[in-house]
Amino acid sequence: GSGTSQLAKMTIIQRMLAQRSGPFDMCVRFAVLEFQDKFHDSIAQLLHTFPLDHKTSEGTLFWSGPKRPPQPLMFDANDEVHVEFVVACANLYAANLGLAQNSDRAAIAGMAGRVELAPFQPKEVKIKVDDKDTTVEGCMDDEARAKQSIAELSELSKSLPSNTPVEPAEFEKDDDTNFHIAFIAAAANLRARNYKIPEADFHKVKMTAGKIIPAIATTTAMVTGLVGCELLKVATLSSRKVEDFKNAFVTLALPLWVMSEPLPPLQTRSKEYDPIIMGPVRAKPEGFTSWTKIEVNKGDITLREFVDYLQDEEGVEVMIMSAGNACLYNAYLPAHKKRLGERVSKLWEDITKQKLSPKKTYLTIEVSASDPDDGVDIQIPTIKFQFR
Repeated sequence: GSGTSQLAKMTIIQRMLAQRSGPFDMCVRFAVLEFQDKFHDSIAQLLHTFPLDHKTSEGTLFWSGPKRPPQPLMFDANDEVHVEFVVACANLYAANLGLAQNSDRAAIAGMAGRVELAPFQPKEVKIKVDDKDTTVEGCMDDEARAKQSIAELSELSKSLPSNTPVEPAEFEKDDDTNFHIAFIAAAANLRARNYKIPEADFHKVKMTAGKIIPAIATTTAMVTGLVGCELLKVATLSSRKVEDFKNAFVTLALPLWVMSEPLPPLQTRSKEYDPIIMGPVRAKPEGFTSWTKIEVNKGDITLREFVDYLQDEEGVEVMIMSAGNACLYNAYLPAHKKRLGERVSKLWEDITKQKLSPKKTYLTIEVSASDPDDGVDIQIPTIKFQFR
């Protein structure tokens, strides 16, 4: 995961290992901190990154349509659902640490009310706006902090006694005394409250959780087996044809199993008249598919060198070039001429306001092009631009 998600996990592990020998109120403190992180700080951070009046690149309000703006929840020891979460979460921590359970709601509420919470400090975090967004999520500073936390955990493990292991919890929905369903119900209702969604009672949550278990055990196992069969064909067949593989349509409730041959990938072909372009379009190469890629391995060249390379090697004149949501170049805009001297990687960083990960070695680039001789629009495959 990202540095931010790694840091969150490392912080929880470090907290449990360093303080696991205390009384039950230590577990209550862990639970309140968990509440603060999941239902207040993360929501406050989201609203800091995307305020209520934030607009998308298209000029529409970000919080509109199906997107509901959430509201952070301040912990209140007098709120029944807040206390239910802390009781369940604290007892789960206690089970992990080998401590005795505590079901005294009044006592736990009193302990929780005495926990001091640090004020929220916003960070500059990158968050994806939709599934197509190529943004690398997380806070840049958290990468270094996660590495530091891993080093601290390594040192901490050397000083821990070996006779007090941390015990994992195996989910069991039918035992109401283990606080598993109680935790799920409280957490679900608090998240629902964040987004002003109607809450559910304990029994409804238990029924819903009960339906999830067989779905995970059967459907996932079946899909994994079917995918494994197709993967074996990829690994073992020296010459592969489309008809060697199979699609599967399965309904376990009937049960119905239907196997079929997959269709070959759609080919892009030249057209005398395209209704969208309203003119002729040429495919180059003729009949290319989504699996076809143009690989450019010239190092971190400038945009001008990249454009010239495509004209010399592919015989196309670049009109528009984009990488994900970032428009790197538009030949119709005079202001973009000054971008030609920039290196492609730096140009991407400047436009997206993001740093390229050291592990990132290439950019996926789409190009709208035309024939330099007669100006006819040309469609070419996706370009894999290898800059490292």
